[in-house]
Formats: sequence, structure tokens, C-alpha cells
Amino acid sequence: MHHTLCAALVACSAGVALAEDAPALPEFDSPRALFEALETADAEIDTFEAKIQYDRVFILQQDRHTRLGDLAFAVDRAGERPTRAFAVTFDTLIVDDKASDEDEHYVFDGRWYVEKHASEKQFIRREVAPPGSDFDPLALGEGPFPIPIGQKAESILARYDAALTPVLEPIEHDPSYRSFVEGRADELVCVVLTPKNEEDDNGFRRLALWYERESLLPVLARTTVKGGDLSFVRLIGKRVNDPGFDAGVIDVNPPDEPGWSVQIDEGQFVREEASP
Repeated sequence: MHHTLCAALVACSAGVALAEDAPALPEFDSPRALFEALETADAEIDTFEAKIQYDRVFILQQDRHTRLGDLAFAVDRAGERPTRAFAVTFDTLIVDDKASDEDEHYVFDGRWYVEKHASEKQFIRREVAPPGSDFDPLALGEGPFPIPIGQKAESILARYDAALTPVLEPIEHDPSYRSFVEGRADELVCVVLTPKNEEDDNGFRRLALWYERESLLPVLARTTVKGGDLSFVRLIGKRVNDPGFDAGVIDVNPPDEPGWSVQIDEGQFVREEASP
């Protein structure tokens, strides 16, 4: 999965004003305050599911590709360290307002990262984390699915300049996402990240992340990559700790069917592990 399928993600498309007697939503006076709150925001999240919409906007070609599908995320707390895993499945591709079927799978189980392209019958599995490591697929600068929840504020702020910004500012020129955010602006907080070192930027120049103030779940991400292209990620219909969660979707085994091209790469670690 491209690194710009990052960050995180959107809830339902219409917000409502808080009732006058509703408790006040949290306020954050600095990016550090937000990231410190996010350090423990996933403490009670064992599973997370949602419909996913992923847009790539190609500036030079003036083209937009939209993929629709499902996201599943799970935390296994049985071992010494929590293990985070996810699966993203895309079933629809929209180009020039024309929709076509798609069958693309991206899976990470804590050690192996898998790309499964059904139309080409291609299966690629890479070992991106050593066995028993504390590799975090959600961490900025580490995994293919960077969402800074549960990551230390210090580690984020050491590598990225961060600024809180009005929630409409990063999407003022994109009508569809502006409309979405405008409907629930009071419920959201937005932070913008820019890499301090261009050689350590994971392909992006600017990353805007929107979180729900109350739950601190990510609700939207807008990424500007090298060359100026954009990506957006939104999630619809979030479900947290659903008893019907299907752990079987996080499957890194090759297909049993004949005719598949299978590639397995060991030791393709994203980074060298630091000493404990």
C-alpha cells in the first residue's frame, strides 16, 4: 500500500451541534498537548472497523482515482508488547466518474506485510518487522499505515514540525471535503505535520490530520506528496470493539488456488531496531 494511504480516516458525513447542556469537548492549546493525549487514546481499543474511501489526486494529469473498501484493525495484548495488525480491502475503483470492480488487499499482522492483487493473481509478502520486535505499523516514519495514536509525543515532535490549524484551512479548496468537515467543525481538531528533514519524510511534504475531540479517533487525513499530488483518506461508519469482528481478514498466508504468482521476501525490515 502506498505510504500516502496513511494517516487516518473519517467518520460519517454529517455532524450535529452539541446540545446546550452537553459536556464541553476537550480543548488542546498546542500540538504537544494533542499528541500527549493521543499516546493513550487506543488503550481501550481492541478492534476497529470502518468503510474506507481513499482518493488520489494527480495534479499534472488533473485526474482523481477513488478507491472504496473496508478497513479492519486489531490489537493483540496477550504478549509482552501489544501487537497491532490491520487489513485493507478495496472492492471498487472510480476514475472519471466510472466505477469498476477491484479486488486489492493489504495486510499487516505485526511481522509480515502483504499485497494481494487478485486481478493479476499476484501475492507479495515482505517481512518488515523482526520477530518479537516492537515495530508499530501506525507510527509515523515506520510503517506503511502511519496514524499517530499510541505513539510518544516526543518521537513525533522530534521528527516533524507540528501546528494546530483551523479545521477548514487545509481543505479550503476542496469542496467535497470542506463540506464534510464544515458539518462537524466544532467536534474536530486538526494538526498539520511537515518533516524537519526532507530525507526522512516518507514521501510526503505536508500531512494534515483531523481527530474527533471527544474520542480522539482519526477522522480524515490529507497528504501532499513530492510533486504536489494529494491523497485523502476517510472512514465511514466506525465500529469499535464490535463482538462480530472477523479476525480472519488479517491473513498473510498465500492463496491455496493454483495460478498465483507468490513472492516472499524475508528481512525486508522498514528500519533497524533500536536496542531495548
